[in-house]
Amino acid sequence: MELALTDEQRADQAIAERWSAPVGKSGPSNQVPRRLRVQGTVPDAGFDRIGCSRGMRRLTPLVVTQTSITGFEWAIVDTGFSSGKPSWQFCLRSDEYDHERSFFGAAIKPVRVQPESAFSPGNFILSSYGGSVSGGSVFFAGDASLSVHPGDAVRVDVDFEAHTVTFAINEIAHPVVLDCLPEGCTVYPICGSSAPGVGIELLSVSHGRD
Repeated sequence: MELALTDEQRADQAIAERWSAPVGKSGPSNQVPRRLRVQGTVPDAGFDRIGCSRGMRRLTPLVVTQTSITGFEWAIVDTGFSSGKPSWQFCLRSDEYDHERSFFGAAIKPVRVQPESAFSPGNFILSSYGGSVSGGSVFFAGDASLSVHPGDAVRVDVDFEAHTVTFAINEIAHPVVLDCLPEGCTVYPICGSSAPGVGIELLSVSHGRD
């Protein structure tokens, strides 16, 4: 006799089934590579074992994370950068209700995410809802054409010389450039969501980019 699955186990199973789905299936481009073409890839980068909020769970493989409670929860990657032009890419693997309440970007430790908002002066992020962008004192509301849906890939590019953070959705550049990266800071890849049942995969982390 098969044992009935709990709600949590069913959510994990649903996310696992989506890991094999192609990246970029719902965005403006269906020609997104499975892995970001990068220089100096960091092969062992993954979500920090202890540097995540309580509502995030790391599933197998460790580079996939899921929100399990309501509230702005986040997961940070264990590799930080303070120079050069690092780049990383996430994929929104599942969003059970398509609430568009996920975010992707770079963060300065200690991470500060309010219960009602992921926006903070030390976070440089793109929100899945309308592709809104925030960093420092800058906020751009975005529009529906820039929203991130399951299967879409979000790339984050940091340029320490230019003090900028930029984004691309399915390899299409976001129109807003955040040019307020503080001098001498160290940033870490970050992602999260305020909705339960959201799965986000870390596709790659790189020291440099083309």
